[in-house]
Amino acid sequence: MSHVYLLTFPVSGKQEARNLGSSSAWEVLEELREVGLDGLTVEEISKRLDLPKSTVYNVLSKLQAADWVEPRRSPRKLGRPNAKRQAEAARTGRMKQIYVENIPWGEIEFDKKFKDTLDPVLGEILRKHPVVDSFVDSLDKILTALTLHQGGKKFLPSSEVCPKCKTSHEATEFVWALSIGLASALLSEEFVYKLRPVLEKHGVKADVPF
Repeated sequence: MSHVYLLTFPVSGKQEARNLGSSSAWEVLEELREVGLDGLTVEEISKRLDLPKSTVYNVLSKLQAADWVEPRRSPRKLGRPNAKRQAEAARTGRMKQIYVENIPWGEIEFDKKFKDTLDPVLGEILRKHPVVDSFVDSLDKILTALTLHQGGKKFLPSSEVCPKCKTSHEATEFVWALSIGLASALLSEEFVYKLRPVLEKHGVKADVPF
């Protein structure tokens, strides 16, 4: 499945910045993000990235301290294990620790003062303008097209939900990707002629289209 990843990490201190300062930390985060809820063991991360297990343990320790990664074990369930559980047990070993990403997928944070200025203006516009209905209609048509188009279903997000927050991180990121795609379309050459006069009016010299 293809993914559009929003690699934004909220860094709130020098130690967290140092944790992300090594290429190994980024590589481990990217591997965990790629596999999602399936997670990876230390052995699998080591093999994928060609890193010593000692390095992987050290990186994971720092990422856990920053609350970007969390460990878990495969939950024990009653009854005959289904094919997925059997495959995971064969892949990881029944008692091996699995590590999963603990970053809010697609989260973008704004400076508070910027947000305080932005929100009232957007709120007023969105309450009065048909742009919301147009946005909803666009999402509906895109999802319908993916469902009906041959091969389109492979791009739809998994219905599997996170046991911790009871939502689908993949679906959340999927909606973010669609939203960014729509915003990018509005900044394309086809529509940019409407945008430029406003930017020029306020002296904003942006390099559009993006």
